[in-house]
Amino acid sequence: MELRIAASESASLGAGVRSPVELSPVAGALVVEFAAKLQQRLDAEGDDALDALDVGRVADRLVASVPSTQHSEWDELIGPFYDTAALVAWKRVTRQRLSILRRQHRLLSVRTRDGVTLHPSFQFDTDGGLTPALDGIVPLLQPALADDWSVALWFNTPIDEWQGRTPAEMLRGSAEDQESVRLRATEDAATLLASRTGAPASA
Repeated sequence: MELRIAASESASLGAGVRSPVELSPVAGALVVEFAAKLQQRLDAEGDDALDALDVGRVADRLVASVPSTQHSEWDELIGPFYDTAALVAWKRVTRQRLSILRRQHRLLSVRTRDGVTLHPSFQFDTDGGLTPALDGIVPLLQPALADDWSVALWFNTPIDEWQGRTPAEMLRGSAEDQESVRLRATEDAATLLASRTGAPASA
């Protein structure tokens, strides 16, 4: 697909942006995919659908929706991640709201050694919605695992019985799949807790 932008006297690049813009192959593919979807909407609604658009603000939200990596082994195992500022910009929520979601176990967060709070991207769908049933699983795992990094890793560990699917992937499936994850979390947590005390896992 060739991307062409109609000439406009009012069009300008943001401060500090090189012209012509140089993008990596992945970033270029992202821009082209967005342009294609935007054109589909304009074809349906007409160009005047953008008349009142704050271009800079929308661009900020788009950039915030792209998770970042931490340049560590956790990227491959769990990441990428959103920091709090990115979620505030993308989801249009307050930091207080994010804190409430964390306390309700609806949003899983981890903290780096530098004290930065990060939110693994696996818990968001393509529309930015939170993975369903997460709040029913996290409280089961937290008492049994060392920390929330371990909880996040549990969600991203492939399970042979599920044809290599991870708990995070299963939670996006049917109600039956979600119940399978809950049962697995209950069993794993009981086994881990029993290994600490020497008690039977079923006790």
